[in-house]
Amino acid sequence: MIIKFSDNFNSIFYAVLYSNLSGYYLSAKNQSVNLLSSEEALDVDQLNFQQILEEHDQLFGPLHWLDNTQQLAEFMNLINLALRFWKDVKYVQVVDLIKIAIKFGLTYAQYNSLAEYKAVHECALAVLAEKNSALGKINFLALNFGLDRFLVGSLDNESAIGDLVISDLSKKYLQHNLIIKTRQNIYLYYRNRPYTLPVSQYDLDFNSKSLSGFIERFSKELFLSITKVATT
Repeated sequence: MIIKFSDNFNSIFYAVLYSNLSGYYLSAKNQSVNLLSSEEALDVDQLNFQQILEEHDQLFGPLHWLDNTQQLAEFMNLINLALRFWKDVKYVQVVDLIKIAIKFGLTYAQYNSLAEYKAVHECALAVLAEKNSALGKINFLALNFGLDRFLVGSLDNESAIGDLVISDLSKKYLQHNLIIKTRQNIYLYYRNRPYTLPVSQYDLDFNSKSLSGFIERFSKELFLSITKVATT
């Protein structure tokens, strides 16, 4: 039996806690090469996190550092940033660091000379470097759709940085909507709100006709989703 986790701090943290309780192996859902793929899998995101924590506290003692909101937030941000890195080695590094935090405390886990911390920190720095590099490499095409002004560009990134890039650029191009197309997703900043759309579900080329069709479809789907929420 293996425990499958997602690419975020909470999922991995509770997967490690559950592994401590059960002895099951850990594996990432998005790992490209998985030697444990033939094993029966348990999705940690479908379990009761609060119950896992309570049982872990009873068996191993409470994790007092969970109450240190500022230190915990910094640790979570570091982990979530490192998990954007494109190489699968990040999973081993992140799991190892979270295990150390659980066993020895968060202060020890964030010690700068600790090998596990340095490995995760280097992943996070690589992601930031890729994001900063991408900010200066996107060649935008200016297009209009009705009264809306768009800047449309593409990004050939390795790590998952599209939402970070478009967030930074939205502060620079205040009068424009933004679209950045990557191999996996279309990142849209439209009327002051960010959206992430799977590129496989939308036909988008860099011309006025294609943009018009994309925005018409997106606006219709957005309207229908808002209407559905309002009526439930």
